[in-house]
Amino acid sequence: MLRKGTLHERETEPLGDGTYSAVTMIDAPPHGILVWAGHLSPSALDKPAEQIQAEDYVVRQTINFMAWEHVWSYFAGSQYEDLARRHRASVESLYCTAKD
Repeated sequence: MLRKGTLHERETEPLGDGTYSAVTMIDAPPHGILVWAGHLSPSALDKPAEQIQAEDYVVRQTINFMAWEHVWSYFAGSQYEDLARRHRASVESLYCTAKD
C-alpha cells in the first residue's frame, strides 16, 4: 500500500563544494516512489521536505520505484545508504512494514 507524502534527509556537514549529500523520497500513488539523491544546494537547507524540488539539487540522480523494498536494495552499498537507512526507519513506522 502506498500513501502520499515526502521524506527528506541530508547530511549535517557540507561536502567540499558547499553542497550537502541528501535524499528526497516522494510517495506519489499510483505512480510509485520518486527519489532524488545527490548534492543539495545550501539555499535549500531550510526548506521543509514538501518544498524541496529537483532544482534544489546541484547534482542529482532521479529514480522511480514501485515498491519500498526496491528503494532499499538500490541504495544498499551506495554513498547514500546511510541517508536511505534513515528514511527506511520513517517508512517502516508509517507503514508498519518493511516490505510495502
